[in-house]
Amino acid sequence: MVTALRRAEAAWLWSRRVGVVAGISAAAAHGSRWIENHQPAELIHHNQRTPPLLVSHAETVARWETTRFGSMLVTSPPRTAFDLGRRLDTDEAVHRIDALMHATAIAPDEVRGVAERRPGLRGIVGLRRVLELVDGGAESPHETATRLLIVRAGFPRPTTQLHVSDATGSTVARLDLGYRDYRVGVAR
Repeated sequence: MVTALRRAEAAWLWSRRVGVVAGISAAAAHGSRWIENHQPAELIHHNQRTPPLLVSHAETVARWETTRFGSMLVTSPPRTAFDLGRRLDTDEAVHRIDALMHATAIAPDEVRGVAERRPGLRGIVGLRRVLELVDGGAESPHETATRLLIVRAGFPRPTTQLHVSDATGSTVARLDLGYRDYRVGVAR
């Protein structure tokens, strides 16, 4: 079966092992979930004459923005989030970065650090908006979509993976989304 990760490896081999796996492909290498197998592979590579199902970005990538996945050179998690956040529409970018943050435990400030070193690249303004909405606690695209609906409706930002405790302090439930200070039956 052709997976996103296998497609990324095939793209890297097509580049004669000089391309850097990036974007959705790098997210797959870092363990992000919810990546469909039909997604095109992405590389940072200067050959723009790509075969079908491969997207090549003619950009530069610094050594500190890369890591190894097996023998492949892959963008680091912060650089991967940086690329996703500036190339995708807002909702998809939030969904993809939520999954990457959940898989790698990167923080939005790490992504902002990449942006500060690359102020002139296209999509930085959109990336800033995306980083205000991401939450690595989201465990599925549905949780991300629900959180975005709540925030856009004007409600306070909910906490993800909220543990509910009984009077003894024992956890009795874990909620996908909720508010820490909510009290049933307490007038405000």
